[in-house]
Amino acid sequence: DDGSTDNSLRVVQEFVTVNNLENRIKIFTCKNSGQANVRNLGIRESKGEFVAFLDADDLWSSTKLEIQKKALDQDLNLIAVVCPYFIFNNENAFRKLRLVKQYNFKKVVKHWALFIGFGAGLESNLLIRRDALIDLEMFDESFTTSAGLDLAIRINKLGRVGVAQGTNMAYRLSTNQWHKDLSELQKNASKIFIKHQNDLPGNSF
Repeated sequence: DDGSTDNSLRVVQEFVTVNNLENRIKIFTCKNSGQANVRNLGIRESKGEFVAFLDADDLWSSTKLEIQKKALDQDLNLIAVVCPYFIFNNENAFRKLRLVKQYNFKKVVKHWALFIGFGAGLESNLLIRRDALIDLEMFDESFTTSAGLDLAIRINKLGRVGVAQGTNMAYRLSTNQWHKDLSELQKNASKIFIKHQNDLPGNSF
């Protein structure tokens, strides 16, 4: 909980208590430290073999993790797995449903870095081996809107990423999303280029 101002923390605390999940769900709170910082806190406190993220406004299918973990178990050379996903809007969600297919993670990251189409939906899509995430030094906390893209580029360099079968995540569009801040996007794009200029499309990417 990154200093939320609504009642989400109370809702989660009540859910954990009512369902006797104190031994399975841990809640950590901090004060407006930023998305990358909070995700890194979660990674550091995690104990499992795999790590997955889910943004508050996105949705998973009930079988997402099962399908992705099976893919990782079947190919030990994969360091992570993503899946195709739907994009929907709060208004007329089903009429505006759009499918983002992902067949090749390297191409997805290349297009993402060029700001062509949609990215990998990494912050709600990824299932990654925790050891690999630690080796990557987790999210770069100097980024705001593009921490996911930065991580995707580094994952792409570290090893192979698989694409699971089926559409198991839904990404929600809303008017107040952080990545729609054009000023922040420009700042982050410049930082991405400076940090990864030797790894971007046209070079060794």
